[in-house]
Amino acid sequence: MPELMLTGIPGDSPIGAMAALGVFRVASIVQGAGNVKFAWSKAEPFCPLLVTPEPLTAGALIAMLAQHIEGAVERYELTWADRAKALSAADFRAHAAKTLDLGTDGGYYAANWIVAFGAEAAQGRDEEFVPTPFDTSFAQQTFPGDFRQLAKNLHEDPLALTDSLREAIFGPWMYRDDQHSMGWDPTTVRVHAHSPQAPSKSKAQGVRAAVWLAFESLPLFPCFPRGRGVQPRGFSCRERQLELCWPIWSVPVAMGALKSLLGLELVTCARPNVAEMRARGIHAVFASRRTRSSKYAVFFEAARVKARLRAEIHAE
Repeated sequence: MPELMLTGIPGDSPIGAMAALGVFRVASIVQGAGNVKFAWSKAEPFCPLLVTPEPLTAGALIAMLAQHIEGAVERYELTWADRAKALSAADFRAHAAKTLDLGTDGGYYAANWIVAFGAEAAQGRDEEFVPTPFDTSFAQQTFPGDFRQLAKNLHEDPLALTDSLREAIFGPWMYRDDQHSMGWDPTTVRVHAHSPQAPSKSKAQGVRAAVWLAFESLPLFPCFPRGRGVQPRGFSCRERQLELCWPIWSVPVAMGALKSLLGLELVTCARPNVAEMRARGIHAVFASRRTRSSKYAVFFEAARVKARLRAEIHAE
């Protein structure tokens, strides 16, 4: 079957893995879940591959993604709340209950999104809403509010949107946009103690469309209560620190199989078994730890290799 390599997206980076999955998720919605499959190239930096029954050109993919962004500002994921982490458990339950009134298709779509934003968790005798680890917003940032503004900015200039999508998907990433990456891109993290100027005086540097595509991947990481917090699919918890884990495989899979791969204990465990990886067609497993650069700023570290087929498992 024809395949299209997304040469600008690095699979060995947290934002790259998220953006790749976001592209695949949108393509599956638009084209139909059974008509698009996903795999990774075998060579570093492990670029994503879209496999389709008929050839899919770069231009057709960009046009598809641009059209999907057109109505994003009014869609459920960007209108249900502005600052999710400010919600109470009761607020969150009320929003979740409303998804039942949206019909079969709309309710399923909304439910997939709302569980990606967090879950209720026990806090002593009480319950609180605990946001997804992907929500690293602080100070003036809002989540998902900032993404509603990002969708609006992308939609306002069709030519710039096309260029931004091309940069994000086929590279190279130039980091010319005044766009924060929500801590998902380790290369954009600023260690403020070593910065020559105050953070408020320096602009963010990012790739707008890459950040947007990463956001589109969130429904693939539903949140589940764990102790006093939440742990989404694809995350592990080591010494009270969450870690995003993802596999690299070369056999094209559909959406259902991809979700299963992301949730495998083989992927999230401390030391993946190489023999089992080989049996499942997994060539490597990456992990990115969620940590802090300051009291409030949270980010995902540069990915490390947990295991790969051509070498022994790397030490923790």
